[in-house]
Amino acid sequence: MRKVVVVDGTFLHGKYKGTLLLATTQDGNFNIFPIAFAVVDTENDESWEWFFTQLHRVIPDDEGLAIISDRHKSIGNAIGKIQEANPALHAYLVKADICMWSRVHFQGDRYNFTTSNIAESLNKVLSAARGKPIVRLVDDISLLTRWFAKRRVNANNMATTLTTGIEKLLEARVEDAKLLPVQEIDQHRTEVLGTTSAHVVNLTEKTSYAVSVMPRDVALPVPDEVATKICLPPDVRNRPGRPKKIRIKGAFEAAMASKRPRKIPKCGNCGQGGHNRLTCRA
Repeated sequence: MRKVVVVDGTFLHGKYKGTLLLATTQDGNFNIFPIAFAVVDTENDESWEWFFTQLHRVIPDDEGLAIISDRHKSIGNAIGKIQEANPALHAYLVKADICMWSRVHFQGDRYNFTTSNIAESLNKVLSAARGKPIVRLVDDISLLTRWFAKRRVNANNMATTLTTGIEKLLEARVEDAKLLPVQEIDQHRTEVLGTTSAHVVNLTEKTSYAVSVMPRDVALPVPDEVATKICLPPDVRNRPGRPKKIRIKGAFEAAMASKRPRKIPKCGNCGQGGHNRLTCRA
């Protein structure tokens, strides 16, 4: 499984009501992988704390483990209680704002997980079962074992180094990469221009990094008078009047743009262009 756990709770609409708690992730082949489930009375601190305590027995603590949820208050409280061994992580979860959960600020690896959609997908699969008595609900959830049986057979039959889903993804990216502009920098490095960024690929070291400015060569030290100099923005003076957004065309371009193309005459006999009725062969 990937080190990302998506937790969510959904209402039961049967006779006895209640809430179904789910912990879900994805395997290496992009398949939804349900880890644990529980039926509780409602979403509160006590139920989520108990759920995460049981989940902790299956998934140990790991610095690379990320948890994605709908930011329910009880989920945050429960995570804080079972993670008291890591005060820094607990403080981060308490102080984290919504912006801190965006990909640009997140310090871990979420494997392209940005939402709790996989938990919602599993809730959709179990929508019919959520209206049944709890015993029937558990039986229907247990039927998900057919997923594991089928995927176990597929995993044993894979002859590739990576999973089938990753192989297909790489094949598509290889075809797209053939269309990217490539500029040689030196005998080791090459700049590859993407749609939104530029990457420098070192074929010798087999590394790649995205840069906006080329890094300096450590073999050529920067002089102190250059390294300590403060670069100020240029002093730009705006010209009077409204700034022009269209390039001023030259005399020849303006003449060609205003010149109308010659109208091709049409034959009154056959309707074709390039000749008249007198020279018509029809």
